[in-house]
Amino acid sequence: MAETLTISQLARLAAVNVETIRFYERQGLISKPPRGSSGFRHFPYEAVDAIRFIRVAKNLGFSLPEIQNLIRLRVSQDVQTKEDVRELESIVHSINEKISALTVLRDDLVSLRR
Repeated sequence: MAETLTISQLARLAAVNVETIRFYERQGLISKPPRGSSGFRHFPYEAVDAIRFIRVAKNLGFSLPEIQNLIRLRVSQDVQTKEDVRELESIVHSINEKISALTVLRDDLVSLRR
């Protein structure tokens, strides 16, 4: 098995289209990979997980700037500055608010079938 993926292989594995990957590159959500001698880009397998993470965050309602911060914090895996701590606390607060809102919605919908 190859050590890297072409953009079409990456798109298939991450369940997105090629244009989505290009968009994520332009937005700085994923790194632009090196090109081989053939001119094709060679994505690392980790890009599949990165794209899946972006999709989950988008589906949960996070904006692209928020996702960039999530990725930055996720990649560093070490929150050191006060600004990073505040950002992390803000993200956790936002997630808790979404969970609360979804819980209320779920409970309302469940009550309809009684």
